[in-house]
Amino acid sequence: MPDDRHHFRIEIEVMLAPVGRESDDVVFSFSAVSPSALITDPMNAFISNTLVLSEFSWSEVRRHIERLLMQVQSCSTWECVAYRLAGYMRPLGLTFNAL
Repeated sequence: MPDDRHHFRIEIEVMLAPVGRESDDVVFSFSAVSPSALITDPMNAFISNTLVLSEFSWSEVRRHIERLLMQVQSCSTWECVAYRLAGYMRPLGLTFNAL
């Protein structure tokens, strides 16, 4: 939990795996950032793998991850899921073959 729930930038890692194939887990990383923290960051840069929240809450972080997972339910393979999630969260130690 950040010290200030309204001004923060923290790195979050989540471990995801297909049901029944936990050995195929992948750790995804992203930043949770408040709008006020973005203002103090250097401008003129890409901001990828970032979740912007007005107030920090673990339940809100979880809700956004669950919404992302709902968006990839049409994938038929774990590789497809991981590839699509990589647009929002950085997969650690994972490389993609052509899908």
